[in-house]
Amino acid sequence: MGGRYAYYDWDADIVWLSAGQAEHVVSEGMPWGTIDHDEVTGAVVAIEIRNASTRLPVTLLSALPGPRKQGDPARPQVRFVRAFYDRQADLVAIDLNEPGDAVDAIDVGRATVLVDADGAPRSIEIVGVDRRGAAEAITAVVARWPKLDRPGLLAAANAARAAPDREITVSSRVG
Repeated sequence: MGGRYAYYDWDADIVWLSAGQAEHVVSEGMPWGTIDHDEVTGAVVAIEIRNASTRLPVTLLSALPGPRKQGDPARPQVRFVRAFYDRQADLVAIDLNEPGDAVDAIDVGRATVLVDADGAPRSIEIVGVDRRGAAEAITAVVARWPKLDRPGLLAAANAARAAPDREITVSSRVG
């Protein structure tokens, strides 16, 4: 085992945390994953967390790199968005989880888009989704900001509507 590092394997949904080195390890199975110990000293040298997307915060997973071997091409980035449907207000809010603070609001049809100082979208609020759905509003927002992921935004809005008054996290690959 090598030095200290951490990564999130998107395909396997596993986080790997290396905490040291050992020539020989003993693995201890846990309900959530595996702990690897140095066979001689018993020190923890690695932790593997399975089903990581259900156990760890999205902000941590999105900050971790993917597994790479020397010479591998860059792995796709993972982007997470959070969505919430307020049934009483009939409003879907989608947080794009992008760095930067929202400083202005721009109305685009039934959607209000909060943007940063450079005009890049940070979150989207859509009213009237129970009566009219979100597709038309999301299409209008994507027409203005074409780099946004229309299918991903629709999936987030629809998932939020299916589970009202709860925060939903949706992830997608970018790149």
